[in-house]
Amino acid sequence: MFTKKKCIVVLLGVFALYLYGCGDGHVIPTSEQSFSGMLAQGYVDGATVWADKLTTATTGNFVVDTGEVTAEGNSVDGAYSMTIPENYGSYVIVSQGGFVEDSSGVRQPAVIMMAPAPAASEGTTITVNVTPVTTLVALEPALADKIEYYDADIADGAVNADLVQLAKTVESVLFLLTNPETGVVDAGSLSAQMEVVGEIAEAIDDNVDEASGLGDFLDNESDFADKIQEAVGSGLGIIEDEWRDDVVVDERDTFLSHIGTAVEEVSIVIQAASPGGIVTESEVLKDVEDKVGDAKDDIAVVVKSTSVTIDPDPDLSYDSYMYVTFVPVNDTEIVQSYTGALLKVTINDDPKTARTLVVEYTGLSISISISNNITIAPTVSSKVLVTGESTTGTIVNMSLGNASDVDHYFEMSDNVMKFDLSVLEEEIEAMDPDSILLDISEAGEYTLNIERSGFPLVPKSFNLTVVEE
Repeated sequence: MFTKKKCIVVLLGVFALYLYGCGDGHVIPTSEQSFSGMLAQGYVDGATVWADKLTTATTGNFVVDTGEVTAEGNSVDGAYSMTIPENYGSYVIVSQGGFVEDSSGVRQPAVIMMAPAPAASEGTTITVNVTPVTTLVALEPALADKIEYYDADIADGAVNADLVQLAKTVESVLFLLTNPETGVVDAGSLSAQMEVVGEIAEAIDDNVDEASGLGDFLDNESDFADKIQEAVGSGLGIIEDEWRDDVVVDERDTFLSHIGTAVEEVSIVIQAASPGGIVTESEVLKDVEDKVGDAKDDIAVVVKSTSVTIDPDPDLSYDSYMYVTFVPVNDTEIVQSYTGALLKVTINDDPKTARTLVVEYTGLSISISISNNITIAPTVSSKVLVTGESTTGTIVNMSLGNASDVDHYFEMSDNVMKFDLSVLEEEIEAMDPDSILLDISEAGEYTLNIERSGFPLVPKSFNLTVVEE
């Protein structure tokens, strides 16, 4: 929730010129900025940190685009530094990847974090910490006035317990949503994760009065957990199209209730350890991990998986047939269907000629039965797209038919797909004699990559050898 305000330009003596965004709480510096700080959950090592230019009111596109400033090397023991050139435009700081030590000293993947762009005078180096709490403020700028010392380094000894409670809430939710065993959101889907955290930030803003501060809201652990659970549910509804395609949630309300329980239990741990309102993050970490681990175990009961792997390695024979064995696993107790799926096969003969043949089968209908059989079939919208570099060095991009025309490029039976690459070569040559791509009938070394979208195949890469018979 944002209040509207006029855009103004402020001149600070002979120093910096800043443009304040219209109603979004973001500062747009027009002079050079230098700052440094800590990436704190515990301290995050090896993260990529960059100034993500805004594409919405509060976020960028979560991609390091050409021209965007990155920190000077990946974070080391949590520390980073950055210099923003003049007239860079509005941005937020994003920390992605890296590792943080758990209570046993084992490195675990860090969650994504953000922080608002700083406002500082030219020539002044300031501290900008990036934490789960600054993430909330970046997504809901009004919280800057409601969370005292929101930009504190939460891993630096004894700090305000409210900050640690908020930080561990965000971390716990993101872990439960993205861990590979029971998560429903891909860990690489940064915008989806921030959509959920944005709903959490809005819920906090709606329930915290600036005059009274966080205390009343956070001290009632049950009510706090209920509001966070509701926010997570709202966020997951918004990003439902981005859920992992290899998981199915049986009993969504139960799934969300386990997340709410984790938030409540983590809050109780932190409140109990801070009778004076001060707590040390490292001292409560083990208990927090235990509570989140319990929730993960409970969630495992209602999150069921569907996945497809390739085993054994594909067999590419001398007559240009390629056989791929798919091994599906379906424990959902219902047939899983996927429409409009894409299967992409890339073959190259590097280092012989460095030519590449890419075949994309789009618009497929795929189903995985309860008995773990997979059916892949074309639909009325199916197409075969072939791209690559031809023998003449030109780039080829051809659509070779749709619907029933797709049938003769591959056959599927007993979980084994037979790709007839020789037919593809013949049709390409018939369309353009100068566009012969890779001649798979030639003996030699090849690299094969199989990728997908729209169904849960685990991408895989193989080295293949074709020998003359």
